[in-house]
Amino acid sequence: MGVDMSTNQKVDTDSFSRDDYDRVALKAVWAIGSEKIRAMSQAQINLLNGSLDRILRRRGDVSAVTDMELIGAYEMIVDHVLPSYIEEIYSRP
Repeated sequence: MGVDMSTNQKVDTDSFSRDDYDRVALKAVWAIGSEKIRAMSQAQINLLNGSLDRILRRRGDVSAVTDMELIGAYEMIVDHVLPSYIEEIYSRP
């Protein structure tokens, strides 16, 4: 169960469809920018997808997800959790 932040009511989060996840992903591309998304490593993308899932479950509906939440998730991942330079250091032979 999640909470729809716009109505403050509980939402069955298992009821999200593939379309809901596609819509929130598309919303993220528009908010963050396709060039920045393409520049992410696969590990960063996996982390972002997990964040998008948590944001959608917490909000309860794609329309309740804000651009700032999506940008914040992106920035948290690429600036703090797994910056590109950290991946470069650990991927060296």
